[in-house]
Amino acid sequence: MAKKKKAKTAKPRSTIRRPGTTAAAGAVAQFVSGGRANDRSVVPRKGKPDRRITTVYFPPDLITRLKIYLAINGGTISNTVTAALTEYLNARE
Repeated sequence: MAKKKKAKTAKPRSTIRRPGTTAAAGAVAQFVSGGRANDRSVVPRKGKPDRRITTVYFPPDLITRLKIYLAINGGTISNTVTAALTEYLNARE
């Protein structure tokens, strides 16, 4: 009669981690750095700061207000949103 092999059980992982090495910390670092090392979303521009392409979803009424504002005052969506977001974040630091 052949002997039955015992099923291998997974070894429990240690729950002790070094500070700053949590999965959340890694996810934050990856998010802030833009994800991949060979990120193609960075747009180099001669004589101007580089820009990173990203997608942001806005409510339709906000987009309409933004487009009306730009039609009256000029400018681009990118520059206007960059200025508004920079002002918003600086006020909260």
